[in-house]
Amino acid sequence: MPAWNHTSAWNDSAIERYRSFAARRAVGLYNKHEVIDCANFCLKILIEFASGKGLPVVIFGRTGSKNVETALASHLPEWSSTEAFMQAVLDGIEANEIIDGHGSAYKNTVTVAVSDMLPGDMLGHLSEAPIGGRKGTWGHMQLVTSTTLRSPYGRAIPTSGSAQIYQGNLSTGIFGSSPTTVQKGSYYFRSDQTGGVALNTAVGRMFVGRSKPSSPLLGEKFYYTREGQNEKDAAEMWRDQDITPVRWNFNQFNKLGLIYDKVTPPNVGYA
Repeated sequence: MPAWNHTSAWNDSAIERYRSFAARRAVGLYNKHEVIDCANFCLKILIEFASGKGLPVVIFGRTGSKNVETALASHLPEWSSTEAFMQAVLDGIEANEIIDGHGSAYKNTVTVAVSDMLPGDMLGHLSEAPIGGRKGTWGHMQLVTSTTLRSPYGRAIPTSGSAQIYQGNLSTGIFGSSPTTVQKGSYYFRSDQTGGVALNTAVGRMFVGRSKPSSPLLGEKFYYTREGQNEKDAAEMWRDQDITPVRWNFNQFNKLGLIYDKVTPPNVGYA
């Protein structure tokens, strides 16, 4: 049976209600000390809202032990419950597949301009691994709950305003990675006397600013900057588009979730 009864489409009203729900739910999960990684945090909030409002969700990605391209569609008659669909999505989908990074062209999300971001949109963070399977992939994401960021003339880097974010995360230890409790933080931008941009955050271990590689083998740079340290490097992350704003592809959810009885994922492969 379908994961839930589908009675509505993603129209402007539904999307606006999703935005309000996402901001409230992010705070609720933070206060609850929910343990979750970054992609699952955003997916959980999307599915909770959609299932409660009878809206379709179709997420593409590579799942299972054989890493097979799969369409996880809430309207298909293969789910025993909403919880079964939720678990399949959380177990199978990663940040890179949500953001359409290297080897992924699923259009689960669409990019938006910095000035057009709204609550419920997300910020993708590019992995800095120079070699291997993670090179060029989006390794982290954050949920935006409020934003006044502005970037004139379509520039990639904000020049003023602020944004509140919440995120799931991973903590890397001797025995591998494990999810952390939900974290929150804020971006603040201002123009200085030389025309540069400064960034501050309230979150500690997250992707903000550049620091020494956390893994000598991968050379992957995780970002530990906070409270104004390494402001120049943090600004360069936006300028280099190492951070990109994205939005759920609600039109694709409608198209595939309301029209087709069978959904076939695009065969994008991995370059």
